[in-house]
Amino acid sequence: MIAYLKGKIVEIGDTYVVVDVNGVGYKVYISHEAEGWKGLTKDSDIEVYTSQYFRELEQGLYGFPTPQERNFYELLTTVSGVGPKLASTILSKFDSENIANLIVKEDVVGIVKVPGIGKKVAEKIIVELREKALEYSNELPENKGISKKWRDELEFLAQALRKLGFNNKEVSEILD
Repeated sequence: MIAYLKGKIVEIGDTYVVVDVNGVGYKVYISHEAEGWKGLTKDSDIEVYTSQYFRELEQGLYGFPTPQERNFYELLTTVSGVGPKLASTILSKFDSENIANLIVKEDVVGIVKVPGIGKKVAEKIIVELREKALEYSNELPENKGISKKWRDELEFLAQALRKLGFNNKEVSEILD
């Protein structure tokens, strides 16, 4: 698997860049709308974290500015109905933290704003990734039936635990 490339951009297309790494050109699909890829120019240096995919009749590399974005992309592709292109589209609309927040809050309306995602796929993403998304989110899961005052207290405690070094998954487990 190719997980990381560092080289020079030799070609820029609408949905990809070609990265020259020691004389070998790698075509890497990226989203130019993603925050980490704005302002790319030919002959500039690039570091890209990649996810390689194989299908029956095709293969390719999808590129991301950070390992966290790549890891979340790979998490999205585990959901049935979310392939490499749709996962890339999701991360071009939202960064990993924002989409994780939508998943944790079970915000179907927010997720369906991504082109190509309907209500059923959004619900499937939420159901399949709700727990795993906690690692990328700065939100607490929705607690149905809890008063606003108690929810505010839980959020205060969560922030305090994060400042003490606990990650979001640990915070969620502690406060459950």
